[in-house]
This record gives sequence, C-alpha cells and structure tokens, in this order.
Amino acid sequence: MGDFFSGEKLVHNCVSYGRVSSKDQVDNYSLGEQKENIADYVKYKRYNLVRHFEDAGISGKNIASRKAFNEMIQYIESKKDTDERIDAILVWKLSRFSRSTRDLLNILHKLEQLNCHLIATSENIDTSQPMGEFMLTIIGAVAQMERKNIVSNAKVGQEAMARSGLYPGGVAAFGYKSIPIVEGGSNLGINRDKAKYVIEIFDRYLNKNHGYTKITKYLNLELKLKTRKGYEWSTNTVKSLLQNPVYAGKIRYGMHKDWSEKRRSKQDKEREIPIYDGKHEAIISWETFQAVQDKIASKGGKPEKYREGSHLLSGTIICPWCKEPMVSNITNGKRDKDGNITKHYYYYKCGKHNNKRTCKANSVHRDIVDEEFKKLLFDFVDNPDLHKILELKLQKVIDVSENRRALEVTLMDIKALESQRKKAVIDKTKNDKDITGVDDSIYDEIIYDCARKIKINQEMKLKHEAQIALAESQMKTNKDVAKALKNFKPIFEHATLEQQRRLVKSFVKKVHVHKSPNSKERSKIKSIEFHFNGEDIAKLNVDLSMGIVDKEIFGLGEIRGTVS
Repeated sequence: MGDFFSGEKLVHNCVSYGRVSSKDQVDNYSLGEQKENIADYVKYKRYNLVRHFEDAGISGKNIASRKAFNEMIQYIESKKDTDERIDAILVWKLSRFSRSTRDLLNILHKLEQLNCHLIATSENIDTSQPMGEFMLTIIGAVAQMERKNIVSNAKVGQEAMARSGLYPGGVAAFGYKSIPIVEGGSNLGINRDKAKYVIEIFDRYLNKNHGYTKITKYLNLELKLKTRKGYEWSTNTVKSLLQNPVYAGKIRYGMHKDWSEKRRSKQDKEREIPIYDGKHEAIISWETFQAVQDKIASKGGKPEKYREGSHLLSGTIICPWCKEPMVSNITNGKRDKDGNITKHYYYYKCGKHNNKRTCKANSVHRDIVDEEFKKLLFDFVDNPDLHKILELKLQKVIDVSENRRALEVTLMDIKALESQRKKAVIDKTKNDKDITGVDDSIYDEIIYDCARKIKINQEMKLKHEAQIALAESQMKTNKDVAKALKNFKPIFEHATLEQQRRLVKSFVKKVHVHKSPNSKERSKIKSIEFHFNGEDIAKLNVDLSMGIVDKEIFGLGEIRGTVS
C-alpha cells in the first residue's frame, strides 16, 4: 500500500501487453495497432521496453486462461530482485488488460507486491502517478459494466432452464456431476462416490442430532473429505448443503440473484425463492428434506455465532499456529445463587477453529493483548521522529501553477475550436455548390476534425482539473493527518469501539502474538505489521531488510514494523 503522501515513482524498464478477444478481432482489429501505440508512448517517455506479450482470441473475463499474461507476470517476478527489475506494464487500453474489477484489483495488488506499475497509454492511466490507482479502479468498473450487460441476458436463459426442471449451470452441487442430455446442453447426474456422504450428512443432522460444527469436524478431520471445489468444509457449507432442495430432486433459482445489492436487505431475506420440479434424480426424499428444514427452523436457522466485531483487534490479531485472523469470543463465568451470570471472560479465538475446526482455539486474553497494543500504539504516534517527517511534508509546497496554466490554455483551445466548428456548420448551410464550387464534404471534414480535437482537449481539461484537485486535497490531507496524530490519544480514547477498530485497521495490518502453550504468554505481542511506505519508515530508523523498528529510538519493546 502507499501512504498518505505518495508521489510519482520512477519508471525505467517496462514490458507491454496486448489482447484481442475473438477471431474477428484477430483478423480485423490488429494487435499490431496496439503494439504501435505503445511503441510511440515508450519513445515519447524514453522508457526501455524489454519485452512484449500478447494473447490472441482470448476473453478478458478472467486471467486464468491467458497464457501470455501469466507468462508476463512470471517474467516480472523473476526479475524482481535483479538489476533488470521491471517497473511497469504498458497496455493500449485498460479493457485489453482486464474487464473484471475484481481481477483488476487482484492484479493491482500483485503488481504492488512486485513494485511494478500499470500504464494504459491511450487513457492516461498511470499508477506510478498520484491518483493513478484510484482512476484505474473507476475505469475498470466501467469496463465491467459491458460484461454485466452480457451476463444479464444469460440469466434470462438460466431462469428459463430452471423453470423447465434443468440445472441452470455453474458447478454441480456436491454429490452430483454434469451429464449431457438428449435435448442438448447438460443436467445433473448422481456421483455415487459422493452421494453417500450427502445421505450421511442429512442422517447425522436429522437422526443423530449432530450440529453444523460436529458434522464439519467429522468431514474435515475424520473423513478428510473436500468440497466440490476442493476446499475444507465450514459450518456455513454444511448448512447450505442441508438447505439445498436439489438433493430432493428440486431446482431452486434466484436465491443469490443480485446478491451484492440485496444480501443486506431485510425484504430480500423474507422473499420466497421459487422452487421447480427437477428432471434429475433425487439423493434424499422430499420428506427427509422437509424434516431437516423444520429442525433448522426450530433452532432459529442460524449456526453458532461469533462476535467478530466486539473486540478491538478482531480480524487484526493473527493465530500463531495457522496464521489466520482471530475473532472475538466471550465465555460465561461465575453465577450467583440464583443462577444468573455475574461475570464474562473475553478472548480472541482462532477464526479457522470457529468456522472449520481445523485448528485449535489458541485463545488469547483480550484485556492483556489490548492494553499492551494501546501502549505500543500511543508510544508510536508520540514518537518525535514521526512528527518530524510530517512537518517536512507540510513544509513542501505543492506547485499547481503549471497545471493551472495548462488548464487555461486548454479552455482557450476548446473555445476556439467550438467557434471554428460553429462557423463551419453555418457556412455549410449557406453553401451553394453550383455557385461556390465547394463540396459540402469539405465542411464535414472541418466539423469532424474540430469535434475530435474538442474531445481530446476536454479529456485534457479533466486531467488538469483532477491533478489540481488532487494537489489541493493532498495539502489538506497532510494537515489533517498531522493534526490527528498530535491529538491521537484523546481522539482514540473518546472514540467508540467501532471507530477505534476502523482507526487501527487504517494503518495496522497484522498483530502477531507468541506461539506458546501458555495462554498468558501467548497473549503478549510479538510484532506488529504496519501499512506504511518504505521510504518514510526508512527515515524512522527501520532496517528495511528485516522490518525491525529500532527499540532505542521508539522505546517500543519488541514491536516490529513490516514495510509493505
């Protein structure tokens, strides 16, 4: 991650990437055109283009099937710690790189780890520049909208399949496999090797009174069975299986329709999901399925709940054994003579243990670790060297005068072009070819050329305005950060728990505790990883190779600051 003050990064060595997504594009939409555009940009910027990679006839849906793309990433990784390190990937347009916002963000994160930037030459998107990453995400979202239009049409067909009793696509449910059918397409067929486990899961829940957790532990630890996608089972996976009517010969469609928008909606939770008679063979009877649903409903329909947000370091403190985030845990303690609970005990517990039972609880005392963390945190933000860096940053005046001058010139150009275009339109309406001998196409060319240049200048106008706004925002942010750090302790102590948690997560990546069988020893902090920029941390006497904060400078005991 960058810090609050990131600026332009140096780019020297680079690679380029091109892609077309169909045979028509291979024939008519030249990869050479993309390559030529990038070459002009490289020449203008005086970069050193090391290699070019391209995928012909490959979809931009995801990166898994793109051979050249993955080869490029491996190549960049191989050069990471050498003098031939690659500083940037150049693409013609962002849509050639990825049409999925999720993939785009994942790739961006990967490149960040490799200290490599992404530049879209024809769209002025450059993550080595301030705001580049933000602009990249926004444009990636626009590119994904094109794909959503295609997906929405596909959903109509899937719903029609479900109504007719056919499985609407996707990965077949555990216990089933995809088989071709006479009418064309495919439907579900029973996988006999896995179906027996489905029967056993329903039997254990319904007849043996085993809960989600006990069944999960049995599947993972005793059977060492994997899910349909090859993952470990979780309590939610078991519950989903028990609630899936596909096992009773039915087809349910629309449960996760528009899931990202509706999953938090109370109305969506209450809506009825249509179920159709399927054309596939059932693994269990409808009566058994209904009996299981009744039992789930009688228990409230919810698996064991863990209060992940009730402690300061929930999700930030890391299990010393499996390295997964730990979650909040509260246990009942003493009771009075009437049986009322008079005391609770607060811990952090391994999240993997809670959900999958594939790790031990490895409980950590909340009060011990939280108090130590706060002391280290307050010592850190009170450190005078940190404030010196902020003062130096605030003394730097961000010069936007050049951008303001460029903006003025661009606005004047737009005004002149609009006048020229307007004049050409008027002249065309007055033109009489028989008298003047001038063809209307001459005016059309002028009008088209003016419109093209106006569009280019409008894009430049937006760019200059964005850079000016960024600089002004940067100056304000620097002042706000400095002010907040100077008053950090009172701000933190008066904040709500949720505000404290958000504040911690904004600059603390992970909190590591000791790997000890003794819970009190395990509750002591071993190291802390921060979200900070390496250049600034270096000024705070950090050994970048080890990421260890100098104890004498900070007075922070064994705290460590891992540079990301």
